Amino acid sequence: SGGGSGEKNQPSTEDTEDEYAGESNDSTGSGGGSGETTQPAPRRRGGGTAAARRRRSGAEDAEDGHAEESNETTGSGGGGGEASPPVNGQDPFDTAAPDESTPENQYAKTHKSALAYLQALGDVGTFKDFGYLYLFTDKIMVSDPVGSEMKTKESHLSTSISSMRATIAPLGFDIIPRAATVAQDPKFAAAYSTVKITGSNVSFDRADLIEFTEWGKVKGISAYYNFAASALGVKSPQHSVTNKTIYGYLHALHELGTNKSLDYFNQFADEFEVHDPFGTAPVLTIKDLQSKIKGLATMVAPQGFMVKIKAVTVAADERFGSAYFDLMLLASGKVIQEIPIIDIFEISSAGKIMNLKAVWNLSPPR
Repeated sequence: SGGGSGEKNQPSTEDTEDEYAGESNDSTGSGGGSGETTQPAPRRRGGGTAAARRRRSGAEDAEDGHAEESNETTGSGGGGGEASPPVNGQDPFDTAAPDESTPENQYAKTHKSALAYLQALGDVGTFKDFGYLYLFTDKIMVSDPVGSEMKTKESHLSTSISSMRATIAPLGFDIIPRAATVAQDPKFAAAYSTVKITGSNVSFDRADLIEFTEWGKVKGISAYYNFAASALGVKSPQHSVTNKTIYGYLHALHELGTNKSLDYFNQFADEFEVHDPFGTAPVLTIKDLQSKIKGLATMVAPQGFMVKIKAVTVAADERFGSAYFDLMLLASGKVIQEIPIIDIFEISSAGKIMNLKAVWNLSPPR
């Protein structure tokens, strides 16, 4: 079938929501999974230790007033610096760090961080920047949007926000979260959202590929969206090539999963790199890709799958784009599970895939 029916140009991202890659859609897809609550940093009480030192120095009476003031400030409840009795042998103010030794907990933590990122990005739209800036570590690599100058420190982010407000959203904007997915390497996640400009009818989709530190701080961002194309209709020929190629890929993936065609393996350039899921070793040849896909199908979807397209967007650098879709696992011809996936693409001028990062993971067990 060659993927032809999936390669037609779409008038807008919003028109593609809830559409099967090979046919019209009449069912509702699922969003990202839930994440675990991040535990607060442990709080240590110094009142009891300080009081003991004062007793040893013979200055207990003289220092009582200061000890009470210190305890009120730290919320320990006064008592001349005396520590509260432990509950079941544990200091009630000593919160244990979350257990992140299992993949499930690591993925949950990253998912939580990705949702926090979307929340903070939405706060920027209401002119509250602190939470967004606080998310980032000291050394950063932020390409927002992809195709713009790299931001490497906080002052660059502040300048970028000011410029964005002046040129795109002087009255602010709203962020509508669509999905957050975690890569096989839990340092990475992707977030898909719709941006609505306040005071106008303009909206556009964006996909963010996010790299986190082990402490949940943002280390890197690649943001895939194109305001000029969405709001002003300014598009180069490459925009159409990238858009068409991504739809063609999703259609071919759908036909592969429904055992209709092997055209999936014709979507790639002579030299390509596929990370599926992102965080696993890259695949560089068609032979290895065939082996990889066969292994994934056996593990995840032994009875086949369908693809339900949720959205596609092209970046400001129009060689790049993204897709958000549900992989619908089948059993006895029925959908038994929907896995949200966000793909990041680099497309050649000839309309072939040069690089693919599929942001999802194989854990927890499905």
